[in-house]
Amino acid sequence: MLFNPDPPDETRLYQNSAHAEGGGDARAENQGADATPPPAQARRTYIGSAHAEGGGNATVVNAPTPVPTARPEPATVLAVYASPPGSAPLRWERDARALRDALAPYPDRFRVEILPLATPEDVQRALLRSRPRYLHLFAHGVASGVLLDDGEGGRGWMLPYSLLAEMARHATGLRCVLLSACDSAFAASVAGSGGPRLIAMRGQVSTDAAIAFAEGFYEAIAANEDTPIDAAFAHGLIRLKLRAPQDADKPLLA
Repeated sequence: MLFNPDPPDETRLYQNSAHAEGGGDARAENQGADATPPPAQARRTYIGSAHAEGGGNATVVNAPTPVPTARPEPATVLAVYASPPGSAPLRWERDARALRDALAPYPDRFRVEILPLATPEDVQRALLRSRPRYLHLFAHGVASGVLLDDGEGGRGWMLPYSLLAEMARHATGLRCVLLSACDSAFAASVAGSGGPRLIAMRGQVSTDAAIAFAEGFYEAIAANEDTPIDAAFAHGLIRLKLRAPQDADKPLLA
C-alpha cells in the first residue's frame, strides 16, 4: 500500500529568506509540474547589490562597445646637414641636439629625421619617402644655392635655390622650409607663391644665432602646430634677440 502524503501547499513560506527576516514572506507560487514559467524580464533585480538594498532595481544595459579613435601620425621634421671637406666646419650636432630638445616634450606629435652628410639626391628621396611637414636645412649657403655633400668625399655639390624650390613645391604636405645658411635669403626670389613658407638668412649668420632662432621657432610649432608660421617666426626672433641680438635682423620670412 502506497502512502500518499498530504498535497503540498500552494505557497511555501521561507522563514530564513532576507525578505522574511525583514518581517515579510517570500512565496514561491505555482510550483506544480504544469506551472508556466514567467515571461522573460527586460529588467533584472540584483538582491545583493547596493542599489537593490536601497529599494530599487539594477538595470542591465547592453551599451555598444566604443570604437577606438585612430591617433594621427606624428609630423616629421626633416633635418638636413652638410659640411663637405674644404668648407668651414659646422657644429651641426649642436643644432640637431637643440632641435630634438625643442620637440622632445611632444613625442606623440612630432618626430625628427636626421639626414647627415646629405647630397641633393638624399634630400629629394627623403622628401618623397618621409613626407615631412618641415624641412630644416643647416649648411653653408651662397648667393646661388646651398652647399651639400657629393657622396664621394669631395668638395661638395651645389644645390641651386631654384631646384630646391622646385623640390619643395612638389613635396606633399610640406608646410615650411627653414634655411639655416648664410646668404640663403636669395632663395626668396625663386620661392614663388602657393608653396610652403620659406625662412632664410640675410648675409652672414653665426651658428649660435641660427640655433637660437630655430629653437624658438620649433618650440612654438611644437606647443601647437596650428600656430601660424608668422607667429612661430616671431617667437624665433624673440629667442634670437635674447641670445644673439646682433643677428636679430638676419632671419627673413617669405
